[in-house]
Amino acid sequence: MQLEIDWLGDGQLSLYQLKSRSIWASKFVLLDANDQEILMICPRWSWRKFNHRYELEWIQEMTGDEATELVIYALHLTRIKLQQQAAAG
Repeated sequence: MQLEIDWLGDGQLSLYQLKSRSIWASKFVLLDANDQEILMICPRWSWRKFNHRYELEWIQEMTGDEATELVIYALHLTRIKLQQQAAAG
C-alpha cells in the first residue's frame, strides 16, 4: 500500500510504502521513497481482549509532528492490511 503525504501543503508529496515483512509473521515495514526502512510494526493479537496491540520499532529515528502523523497513518494502513488478510483467509 502506498501513502502520499503533502507535509507543507505546497504540492510536494512525500511517498511512503507499507509492505509485509514476512509471509509467516504479521510484521509490516514502512519504507520511504528510496526504499529505506523507517518503521517496523508488529501487530500482536490478544484473544482475551479480542484485538490487536501494536509494537513499533523505529529503524530511522524521527521526532516531532511528522513522526506522530506518520505513525498514525502507518497504523491505519496496517489495520486495513490485516482486515484484507482476514477477509481473504
